[in-house]
Amino acid sequence: MSDMVYDEVYLGDGLYASFDGSMIKLRAPRYEGDHWVGLEPGVLQAFDEYRRDLVRALHQMQRQTGAANKERETTMTPEEKHENEIADAAPAAEAAPAETVEAAPPAEQAPAEAPPAEEPKAAE
Repeated sequence: MSDMVYDEVYLGDGLYASFDGSMIKLRAPRYEGDHWVGLEPGVLQAFDEYRRDLVRALHQMQRQTGAANKERETTMTPEEKHENEIADAAPAAEAAPAETVEAAPPAEQAPAEAPPAEEPKAAE
């Protein structure tokens, strides 16, 4: 096909890609050995078509969801809008890990000291 060879590049999520002149190789290093897939021209074309259809479907879903949300927002009372804002913010707060504080073991109680005696007030 071609004498063109591209060096391996890191794509992210532990996946590397290279081109050997006839196919794109995807490599995923693993402890027990690398896993790899070769994307020949026909497979790459099918993958590109799948990706294009997926992106188109996702955009369509976003438009439909956005239109439905916009329509719903126009009929909401101010109180409902406020409740939605609170609900939208809640998942972010829930996603943050709670800080755990371990209780200290009970210490031996020392004998309570008597409070200091009040000093007598000077007579006026």
